[in-house]
Amino acid sequence: MSQQNGHTDGQPRSVTLRVFRYGGAGAAAARFDTFTLDAPPGTTVLSALFQVRREQDSSLGFRFSCRGAVCGACAMTINGRCALACRTQIASLGTPEVVIEPLPNLDVVRDLIVDMRPFWEKYRRVQPWLHVAVESEGSKKSLAEPPLSPPLVRGGKEMSPPLLREGEQGKALRPSKAGETPAPPVPTPSGNRQSPRDVARVDALANCILCACCYGSCGVLRRQTEYLGPAALAKLARFSEDSRDRRPIAALTDLDGESEGMWGCHMLHRCSNACPKDANPDAGIAALRRRLVEHRSKTGVAAVRRFFGDRLGRKT
Repeated sequence: MSQQNGHTDGQPRSVTLRVFRYGGAGAAAARFDTFTLDAPPGTTVLSALFQVRREQDSSLGFRFSCRGAVCGACAMTINGRCALACRTQIASLGTPEVVIEPLPNLDVVRDLIVDMRPFWEKYRRVQPWLHVAVESEGSKKSLAEPPLSPPLVRGGKEMSPPLLREGEQGKALRPSKAGETPAPPVPTPSGNRQSPRDVARVDALANCILCACCYGSCGVLRRQTEYLGPAALAKLARFSEDSRDRRPIAALTDLDGESEGMWGCHMLHRCSNACPKDANPDAGIAALRRRLVEHRSKTGVAAVRRFFGDRLGRKT
C-alpha cells in the first residue's frame, strides 16, 4: 500500500501545513500558505485540511467525497508523493512540516483542485467495459452498436433509468451516434461465468479506483502529454485480459504507438509505487505488450507459411 499508519504516543502534536494556493486564471501568482494546528492521533491529511478550512481559511479548495479511500477524489501530492489525503495519517509522515500540492501532470483549477478532463478523456478512449458478443436473430454480433436497455419496471410501472454520471442521463442506454464512443453493453440474460483462475488474472487491476495518483506520478506524461497514461492502459488490460471480453485485436493495435500507446511507458514503476490499491498498472501495461507481441508472432508465422506454401505450390 502507499502508506502505513505511523506510531504515536497518544498525544496531540503540533504540525505545520504548507499548502499550495492558486486562485485560477487571472488571479495572483501561485504561492504557499502556512497553517499550524494540533493534530490528535489518527488525524489524516484530509482531516487537517478540513480543520484549516473550518478554523483558519474557509477559502481553501480541495476535492473529497467518501473519506474512506474508495472514491479517489482526494488524491494530491503530500511531501512529494502522490497519495490519498483521506488515508495518509499525519503521524505516518514523520515530519513536523507537511507540504501539500495538487497532482502533477494536470492543470490546476484552484488550490489543490486539478482539471481532470484530460484524464477522463484518455480513460474513455480505451472503452473501459466488457466487449461481449450479443445474440441477435439466432446469431452473434459484435458490439459496434450496443443494444438498448430494457425498461426498468417496478410495481408494474415503468421507471426512468438511473443516472450514470451527472449530465449524462441515459447516455449508456442508447446506441452511439457516428463518431461517438460506444456505450457500455447491456449484459446478456444468461451471464458469463468465470473460474477463480480467470478472476485472479484481473483481480488486482480491478481494484483501481481511478484516483489518478498513478497519472500524477508518471514521468512520461511530464514530457509526452499525448500519452494515455497508466490508469487508462491498466483499465484496458483489466478488460482485455478478462476471459469474458471479446474485443478485437484492433483495440490493442490502435494503441500501439510509442508516444501515446502502450510502448510509451518506460517501466519506471512510479505508477505502481503510488497506487493506493496495489493495482500495479505497469503489470497491466506489460500484459498488453505481451498479448500484442504474441498476436504479431502468430500472424508473422502464418504469413511466412503462406509465402513459402505459395512458392512450393508454384514449383510443383
